[in-house]
Amino acid sequence: MTILCRMAVQVGILTVWLRLHGAGSLKDKRKVVRSILDQTRRAFRCSASETDLHDHHTQAELTFAVVGGDALALRALLDRMLEYVEARCIRHGAELTDQASDVDRWQNA
Repeated sequence: MTILCRMAVQVGILTVWLRLHGAGSLKDKRKVVRSILDQTRRAFRCSASETDLHDHHTQAELTFAVVGGDALALRALLDRMLEYVEARCIRHGAELTDQASDVDRWQNA
């Protein structure tokens, strides 16, 4: 016999917009973006991707996603991730120009 249960899952999303001052080409940009994405994935065990502005060598949009059962814990995690990403940006000569984050409930059927 299979027992189905409904479980509420919280999904946290963080999107950051960057200005890459030292990037003279898309190759330069990708090097910085890949480093920030890889380091953040390893540090927070999150999903991470460049989600827009792919063809702009001086700008980037990066999005990070995490899941869990506690919305407050996810909000705190997103805040720590933002601080971490901002520190990585400074190391790479990039500027974090804007950010948006949200935690929302997802319920499977």
